[in-house]
Amino acid sequence: MPLLGYWNEARILEPVNFDTIQELPNIPGNVNNFLAGRTYPLEGAAVPLPLHAPYTDPLEILICGGSTVGAAEASDNCVSLQPEAAQPQWVLERMVSSLANDQGIVFAYEVDEAF
Repeated sequence: MPLLGYWNEARILEPVNFDTIQELPNIPGNVNNFLAGRTYPLEGAAVPLPLHAPYTDPLEILICGGSTVGAAEASDNCVSLQPEAAQPQWVLERMVSSLANDQGIVFAYEVDEAF
């Protein structure tokens, strides 16, 4: 199912005609401004986090960056959500510095003990 996030709204869409299947909780903005957005004027980025076999863990989406309204201060946090959970809730995590970008990159490191 497509997940659409724009400014501080998020919803799951039906893949054929894009009707809204489920409205998700509003995406938190900055720690000091809940109404800050993720898409304009400074862009944020969203990526699905990696899944591993046997693929029983829920899907999780990570959104980083964005900005406040007006003077456009870049956001200093990321939010994550498991959209298919029974009661999905955003988790906000602060970053070391502000970030506004138009590309999403997930860095994953996994140690394999069985060489």
